[in-house]
Amino acid sequence: MHPNDPKLRSFIEVDPSSHFPIQNLPYGVFTTQMTPKRRVGVAIGDFVLDLSVLELERLIQPAPSSTVFSQPTINDFMSLGPHTWSRVRTRISELVRHDNGELRDNEALRKRALLPRDSVTLHLPLEVKGFTDFYSSKEHATNVGTMFRDKDNPLLPNWLHIPIGYNGRASTVVVSGTPVRRPRGQIKPPTSQGPLFGPCRRLDFELEMGVVIGQPSTMGEMLSEIDAEAMIFGFTLLNDWSARDIQQWEYVPLGPFQAKAFATSISPWIVTREALEPFRVQGPVQDPIPLPYLRQSGSNNYDVNLDITLRAADMGDARRICRTNFKYMYWSSVQQLVHHASSGCSLNVGDLMGSGTISGPENRRADDDCVVIDEFVGPSNGSGLVELEIVCLGDILRHQFGYTLHGSRSAYLASTIRDRVSHRFDMAVRRIVKHQNLGHCSDPLLRPRTAVDGFRDGFRASRRRAGYPSHTQALDPSARRYTRSSGGTRRKVSISVLPKAEQLRSLCNGSVR
Repeated sequence: MHPNDPKLRSFIEVDPSSHFPIQNLPYGVFTTQMTPKRRVGVAIGDFVLDLSVLELERLIQPAPSSTVFSQPTINDFMSLGPHTWSRVRTRISELVRHDNGELRDNEALRKRALLPRDSVTLHLPLEVKGFTDFYSSKEHATNVGTMFRDKDNPLLPNWLHIPIGYNGRASTVVVSGTPVRRPRGQIKPPTSQGPLFGPCRRLDFELEMGVVIGQPSTMGEMLSEIDAEAMIFGFTLLNDWSARDIQQWEYVPLGPFQAKAFATSISPWIVTREALEPFRVQGPVQDPIPLPYLRQSGSNNYDVNLDITLRAADMGDARRICRTNFKYMYWSSVQQLVHHASSGCSLNVGDLMGSGTISGPENRRADDDCVVIDEFVGPSNGSGLVELEIVCLGDILRHQFGYTLHGSRSAYLASTIRDRVSHRFDMAVRRIVKHQNLGHCSDPLLRPRTAVDGFRDGFRASRRRAGYPSHTQALDPSARRYTRSSGGTRRKVSISVLPKAEQLRSLCNGSVR
């Protein structure tokens, strides 16, 4: 049976809702308290299968004369090529099937090779040789262009003709869970005559897919669609941290530099390209038709649902704040790779490509569409007004710390985040509202004591000036619905209140992850 066959079952108990069924078997690198040496394993259910043990027992033989799974990264294994990748995955699948007794019936071997996932420490799964980040979601590019450039012409002239990207820093690619310090850099607030140097005030994180390159290309040579596909070993979740205020000041004329160099987090698990074969789909229609070298005949996008949940320290449950799908990417991973090599650039085993922020055509809000807007007093001496904004632009999640605000047509979430460098923000929540129809985001009712002028109404052309609400407009926490009139526009919101002050304090003590 093929490893992707949905009928396959494992002798290892796997919850039906698990992300790690027998059809997945993603690769990672781990250590245990008893054996601190890094080695390669695959995830199945709530367990990690230690491939180095199976390799030593000669139950798996990726290479005849070397032990690739005893290495601290998967690079050596990837260098063996697509045929070996497929053969080894098939063999691993056979060993964990419910009707195969080689591992199932060998209790001593099972104890050595099958480890509870909560008993291991996960590490960066590959040695990243180079990192390139693309900008390939049309919806994301349109939203950003609307915010920062021209709402009538948000896409730059080259965007529909070429996969836009930049070379990032491989040295600061880290495994998910690694603490990230707020970067310092030059920023230029609107009220400042010149630039200042200090901590970033508008820190973003972005939902992307990382593409792991498992085969090299030759310097000076171009790639075909088939060549590029064969070079892709697998995919991993990627979070490209971004300092937006630093980026805004530095990006002209050569693009982002320090704003993107301080950290990129990836999942500890790499899902193989072969495991995603059942999810291949055609991407969006590309108009205009790309130049001949970028045209593709295959279905090179993937129907993979992606969620973001946020949980601050001491919160019981995480809250989902946005949803999107990898299939929406305008430029596929294959096209990105073909274009990357088109100038003659060589690629290496262990290179990593970021898809770019994954947005989509649907305005898919988070569960409950919970909205929390309020003021944050900081830094620790209480001077100045600092605000936290969590914005979903379609399905793009941003955390923005700073003095400037942007409109949104999606959800906000109740949360504060502790600054990991030198600041500590306190939160005084006045009201929590749930939008029935989130439209004009400049309503001063939602931002107490904050001067807001000229916000875009859902990124459309209409703008209006918002005044301050009177003191008599304070919300009654016991009310379930509230209607107010502002500038001739009536809007209804429903009120929900945090049941305990301790829950609010736990939010204030959250940390960036």
